[in-house]
Amino acid sequence: MKRDFLSNIILLVGINLIVKPIYIFGIDRNVQNVVGFEQYGLYTEILSFSLIFYILNDFGIQNFTSRTIAQHGQLLDKYFPNLLSLKVLSSLLYLAVALLAGWYMDYARLHFWLLFVLLFNQIIISFVQFFRANIIGLGQYRTDSLLSVLDRFLMIIICGILLFTPRFRSNFQIDWFVYAHTFSMSITLIIAFLLLRKHLHLLKFHFNWKLLLVLLKQSFPYALIVLLMTIYHRTDAIMIGKLYPNGTHEVGIYAAAYRLLEAAMMFALLFGNLLLPMFSKLIKAKERVDNLVQLSFQLLMAGAITLGIALICCRNEIMDLLYTNQASYSGDVLGLLMLGFIAVSGTYIWGSLIIATGDLRRLNMIYLGGIFINITLNFLVIPTHGAIGAGFTTAITQAAVLVAEIGLGYYLLRPKIATSLLRLLVFSSLLCGVAYGMQQYELDWGIAFGLQLLAGAIFAFLIGLIQVKALKELVA
Repeated sequence: MKRDFLSNIILLVGINLIVKPIYIFGIDRNVQNVVGFEQYGLYTEILSFSLIFYILNDFGIQNFTSRTIAQHGQLLDKYFPNLLSLKVLSSLLYLAVALLAGWYMDYARLHFWLLFVLLFNQIIISFVQFFRANIIGLGQYRTDSLLSVLDRFLMIIICGILLFTPRFRSNFQIDWFVYAHTFSMSITLIIAFLLLRKHLHLLKFHFNWKLLLVLLKQSFPYALIVLLMTIYHRTDAIMIGKLYPNGTHEVGIYAAAYRLLEAAMMFALLFGNLLLPMFSKLIKAKERVDNLVQLSFQLLMAGAITLGIALICCRNEIMDLLYTNQASYSGDVLGLLMLGFIAVSGTYIWGSLIIATGDLRRLNMIYLGGIFINITLNFLVIPTHGAIGAGFTTAITQAAVLVAEIGLGYYLLRPKIATSLLRLLVFSSLLCGVAYGMQQYELDWGIAFGLQLLAGAIFAFLIGLIQVKALKELVA
């Protein structure tokens, strides 16, 4: 299992390192610079609103499918048609409820078409993720790796033409970006279904109401996870837009910094998606998870801490490089979000482990606590501090959730993690010392950034977070 994890995470990270940074910094960032912080801030606010209702769109089906098919692959033919029917119903409900709520919040009255297309895009995305959950549940990790970047690859081609052709660039609107996403996800949806179709012996679209009710009941705890995580990840932009003066522009500033957080988080998300079916299989076979937990936790946290500290040290220079007309304090927003990134990276490991155990009630209690912290702090700090206040809230919330998840994961399975935690503490202290030292010498930020990454790699090997012997055993 460790060898499977290592080989597939190398493939996943390799592919995503090529495609997604090009999309995020070459396309998405350029879109914001071209359309302006105000228009992009509106897009971000409405997008965040559309994600709040994602529970109705997915209803936990993705996580339920990934775990169930990984443990019982023979159920694919029985479950897939019924879950597909359930997804159609849930998507229609999602569209209706979100449009009604959007009307109440003025989004539908003032920006109906933008809201409608963004909701439609979320429906397509949810179907793609459902097909991918079945594919990864069947152990087709490499196929899923390619699907994970296909939509972004298509977006690079389409938006690249629109953004870097002078005639199109001068007239570029945020709507074009949204439509390009619709097209790219639609192509990905078709290809994902065709790849999954060959594993289905019998495909008949029907409604078995008794089975649907059973599946609905089984997937509900997973739906609650999706809802709670979405709330404390996505309410920031909405609350900034509603609570802060000139909120739309402030959302644009927050989105500019949050883009780097999302770019960094995508690798942590890949770990979580890959680990969930692997943890599920180990737990079903009643095998120990210690080695896989230790390997994945040390690898991911070593990278997250290294990148997070490097970005914090060079936060102002990086924001100046990436954006035009950005606020002087946007670097501080980025620094706070990077603290949150370090914490959230660990939650993808421990959250996947807890989901694999099936103890979703306690996990949902943790997320409820995260929501309480997030919303309470945002109400207190956003009216006066805007994006900086939201960044502070994100860092506190993610740290609290990580500590709680580690505690719950240890309580459930008793994985041997004391050594890993000690190594990570020493590792973080050394990197902070290096960062402080380089600031005293006032090095060029590009050199300082590179040296920080190099120091992280060296310390990771010296401290034992990455062990050459273990890697040789895995690839031998």
